Amino acid sequence: MSRGVTQPLASIAEVRRFTRSSRVPSCTSNAAATSSSSSSSRKSSYESSHWNERYEKESHEWMWTFTDEENDEIELALRHFRATNLDVMDVTAETFPLSSSFQNKLLAMRDEILQGRGFAVQRGLTVARYSNKDICTIFCAIGKIMGIPVSQNKFGHVLGHVYDFGNDPLSPSTRLYTTSAAQPFHTDSADIVGLLCIRNASAGGDSQWVSSVRCYEEIKRERADLAEVLLQPFFVSRKGEIPPGCGPTYEMAVFHEVEDDRTGEKNIIGIYDRSFIDAAQTIEGTPKLTSLQIEALNYLDALCVKRQIEMRLQSGDIQWLHNHTTFHARSAFKNESEFPRHLLRLWLSPENGIKLPDAFKTRFNSTERGSSNRGGIKIKDDVKLVCPLEP
Repeated sequence: MSRGVTQPLASIAEVRRFTRSSRVPSCTSNAAATSSSSSSSRKSSYESSHWNERYEKESHEWMWTFTDEENDEIELALRHFRATNLDVMDVTAETFPLSSSFQNKLLAMRDEILQGRGFAVQRGLTVARYSNKDICTIFCAIGKIMGIPVSQNKFGHVLGHVYDFGNDPLSPSTRLYTTSAAQPFHTDSADIVGLLCIRNASAGGDSQWVSSVRCYEEIKRERADLAEVLLQPFFVSRKGEIPPGCGPTYEMAVFHEVEDDRTGEKNIIGIYDRSFIDAAQTIEGTPKLTSLQIEALNYLDALCVKRQIEMRLQSGDIQWLHNHTTFHARSAFKNESEFPRHLLRLWLSPENGIKLPDAFKTRFNSTERGSSNRGGIKIKDDVKLVCPLEP
């Protein structure tokens, strides 16, 4: 029988304590992202330079492979929802009835994402048997148990399609998920981002992510001057997603030190997208980046690549990431088959998100935990939230 989510792993505080300890060896391959479940004192295993080996051996700690029974339960819940003739926007825990044990497992995974490792992968959803509407329904049903979906663009789309629409990746107004170009390390405008892989590309399109907390701690240790720069605001483009009363850019630091109101500990929170910072440089009136700012961004980008975790999503995989403690990226890809790469995306506002700094209101609208206004792209009052079923 396939394994599910294990007990909660290292807390944010535990990961931070480790990253402040002895220097991590230089990596010749992707850094590890797993930790030993047998250790009485858990520690992050970013120390390992043999990530591929540990991924195969210990991925059960962060990968939930759906069992046949779990897939059957999803199928039964889907049949129930179909019979209601409701729109996908109206899917709920009541209209898509999963068992309490299944729901609790989802909530345990969510809590681990928010309070521990910062990521998780679900594998083995049998997408081949379903229509696009069915897949969208299942994904939204799972997501809504974990949090409130928020809008991903000015059109009110709470379900996004990561798809090559043929847009120009070199245009400052293009959001790169609508192209086949590589996406640099970045965060999305929500606490949690979920990606469900319907089909991957024939070549490329691999996922990467990295601990932003660990990157900051390493920069602070090795180049304190650059860490200080990254704590100061940069001008960031809105790429055309401009809320009423706002300008085409806003100011935001890459890293923020925030005291947790529940634990009293100081958390490091990241918010970053180099392509949005570079795009702001093309907008009239934006101050030019200083040489030290450019050096800091280049140093961070190089460190992200050095410490990254990489995996290739399979059809039926769902990847979940905590935007405040991880950065994620994607390699360029080619669609050489008649069935192009297609991922679904959710941005979620969970009820138990971590405390955010007031500065985040500029991009997140609200910092209130569990609010439908925390994160996402602010939309006009006459725009309704929708779940588009096709790209």
